[in-house]
Amino acid sequence: MVIPWIAGCGASRPAEMPETVPYAITVLQNGSPVSDAEVILYPDGGNRALVVRGLTNSSGIATIRTSLGAYTTSGAPVGKSKVTVDKKFDVPPSPLTPDQVSDLEGEASERYERERREAINKARIVPEKIASIALTPLSLTVASGTEGTLTVELNEHMK
Repeated sequence: MVIPWIAGCGASRPAEMPETVPYAITVLQNGSPVSDAEVILYPDGGNRALVVRGLTNSSGIATIRTSLGAYTTSGAPVGKSKVTVDKKFDVPPSPLTPDQVSDLEGEASERYERERREAINKARIVPEKIASIALTPLSLTVASGTEGTLTVELNEHMK
């Protein structure tokens, strides 16, 4: 019996895949590990099809992996990247029904929106400024041939 070989099975390393090196990012809050936080790297000037991420384990450590199409390898791409950290959280329920919210006008509407944003931000585990690529001050530079680590203490980024 002849089994046909299908291109793409066991994907080979694409020519566009940059050099990667082992990289781990630790996420802490008050010195304690934060599990299930998603860490995403955005390489400078990089290929938008490149996905660079990791999920923290119970020790708060995310082992970074880089994917391009069907090909995935361990490590982070060499060069500079912006970093975001986020973790799902339960959004507190609104004290008003949707109809009540739509009936608000002027100052009452503005006050409700402001209080709602404050309630959501209090419920966030990760500060919005490091969860957003537009706001994050976090960055790293991955050196060729060198394993890298970064520790992010969430409390250092609280308002």
